Amino acid sequence: MLISILMPVKNEALHIGEAIESILGQSHKDFELIIVDDHSDDHTRSVVEEFLQDDRIKLFQNEVDPGKNISFNIAFDNCLGEIICLMGGDDTMPLEGLAHRVDAHTQNSMIVMARLKTFSTYRKYDNLIYPRKLNVANYSGGAISMSRDLAEKMFPLPESLPNEDIWLKLHSKYMFSERIHLINDIVLNYRIHENNSFTYTGDYEVLDRQINKRMYAYNLFLEKYKNNFPRTIVDELAGKIALETLRFKGDLFGILIFRKVSLREKLPLMLKANKFLNTTRKQIVRLLNR
Repeated sequence: MLISILMPVKNEALHIGEAIESILGQSHKDFELIIVDDHSDDHTRSVVEEFLQDDRIKLFQNEVDPGKNISFNIAFDNCLGEIICLMGGDDTMPLEGLAHRVDAHTQNSMIVMARLKTFSTYRKYDNLIYPRKLNVANYSGGAISMSRDLAEKMFPLPESLPNEDIWLKLHSKYMFSERIHLINDIVLNYRIHENNSFTYTGDYEVLDRQINKRMYAYNLFLEKYKNNFPRTIVDELAGKIALETLRFKGDLFGILIFRKVSLREKLPLMLKANKFLNTTRKQIVRLLNR
């Protein structure tokens, strides 16, 4: 069963070779790796070209505007696999990463969600497994694989969004939840460093803007599919949008009194509503993952 790995890359010369080698070493050999260079200004392209003697690797150039989702769309337009998965050019894949996905998809699952493990020179972010608990949905893009049928419904990804994760999550949760198959295998080694597209090591102000920009996916999703959902789902999505507006404003009281949402759902938003609470949140996460 052919599996397509879609990999947009931008200035990944330092890590892309290791990422490609981890794919070439997979136990499942029936794959294609579609790499799209997203306007890199380092020697990413020349590193990739060293691997092109393997005809399972294809390299394309994003000739449009820079953007991760634009590059994902180019990769999808040029892939042939029955199963689609996404991967960053700074990550690696464990030996059985593709095999675990393919085995799960033979059970007629449309979406397979697995686990990932972090690695980092920052000790506090190294060797963490997500999700920590077994049999829990993981909506991180690199831990999801999907049948071509689903991918054709989800692509093209909105070019205005900075990444794919939430768009994937919304389709999985609200449109295809009955076709999700959870596996507890680790299928991705996720590298945390100072240049991740989503900051782990930067200032809170940067994180705050990144969260808000990513959450715009809810607006686009609701606008596109509101006529497909019952009123309860429409209200739920609209509530998520309103809560993010309050979080971005730092309005803790507004979040607290927001109706029809449990305190359990509000708490993560409140912990990201200002710098002090976000620092506290990170310390709690660090303690839980010891």
